[in-house]
Amino acid sequence: MQCQICFDEAEEHTLVTRLCGSDCSAQVCRPCLARHLHVSLDRFYPGLLPKLRCPICLTFILREQWASQLGDLATDLSARYESLCEKACSFTSPCCHNADYTHLPDFDEGLASTTSEKSQLKADDNKENNEENNEVDHVLEALLAAEGTSNWRFPQLCRDFCAFRQDAGSVVTAFLEGVFSAESPEETHVDAGKVFSKALSRIRDPERRASLLLWYLNKYPATHTRCCDCPVCFNCKCATDYEVCQCKEEEAFDEEACMLQCRQCRASIVKVEGCDTVICLCGFSIDWDEELSFTVDNRRHLIPVDMFDLKRLDEWRDWKAKMRRLVRNLSRFVRERELSKLMLAWPSAMAKLRLLVAASVSKIRLRKLQKKRMLRQM
Repeated sequence: MQCQICFDEAEEHTLVTRLCGSDCSAQVCRPCLARHLHVSLDRFYPGLLPKLRCPICLTFILREQWASQLGDLATDLSARYESLCEKACSFTSPCCHNADYTHLPDFDEGLASTTSEKSQLKADDNKENNEENNEVDHVLEALLAAEGTSNWRFPQLCRDFCAFRQDAGSVVTAFLEGVFSAESPEETHVDAGKVFSKALSRIRDPERRASLLLWYLNKYPATHTRCCDCPVCFNCKCATDYEVCQCKEEEAFDEEACMLQCRQCRASIVKVEGCDTVICLCGFSIDWDEELSFTVDNRRHLIPVDMFDLKRLDEWRDWKAKMRRLVRNLSRFVRERELSKLMLAWPSAMAKLRLLVAASVSKIRLRKLQKKRMLRQM
């Protein structure tokens, strides 16, 4: 068999197959796959989440899909992959001034286990938990216990998100609906951010974990550091009282027309010249003029939905276009409505109107036939 990248002959058991799924047609040797991933990671600068693709199907793949098949070749790649994910969520913590601090929660094998395994693994750990952590654990357990009910969609949406079949906004929305509808026996206020961070610890892939975290923090920037539990604003990276952030919304954006924020990965993009069609490294296609109008309208509070929620923004745009069509055709709509009222009031007038319309149509058809005959004679 041949490698589909280098075309060298190789034995079947040495080729990587079914990389992105059971229907994947990839047949690639391990060195070629490692080089493909290495070059792909070089495209992502610190601060941007790495999204890797199958070299044949071009669909997104998780780390465990390629790391499990590369063996020792995956060690350095996996470390670089995780480092990029951590840097996208990192900042200097205002509490202990740690320059290497990352807000990305680690994957917890115990939390990702089944219920029976999890209770055994956490038996000793929960002894030193304080009351707040116990409350967070209780809310998370209550939410996951509600899986399968009509009012709780977070676990399934999370699985779809990890398979690149769902967007981050839908997952976060479902999570918040579940948190605020969950019952707590103590009826105490629970920090939704800490519950969300605990839920993220169940996701194995760091890129999927970081994507959800960044979406949540860009919408709800008030959070606590993982090192000292200090209240901090994720936008300005400064300590805050957790109730109100003192940073201004205008400071988070550049007023110049040469800078935009990608609505999918939220990375800042600068364009000085060139084509107005720009493709972000995350794969999101941008029409520069259209995105500028979105940004201006959003600053003026003319967009009633979150412009970074791609699904809801598209729904709002479709609704807006429909309303504009109705307004443009309003005079025609009014005439049709008045005509319908006239027909209901005087049924006898309908027969006369039909005769007039038929006569008008006949005249139009006759004129067309005369024009055709004149053109043929010429």
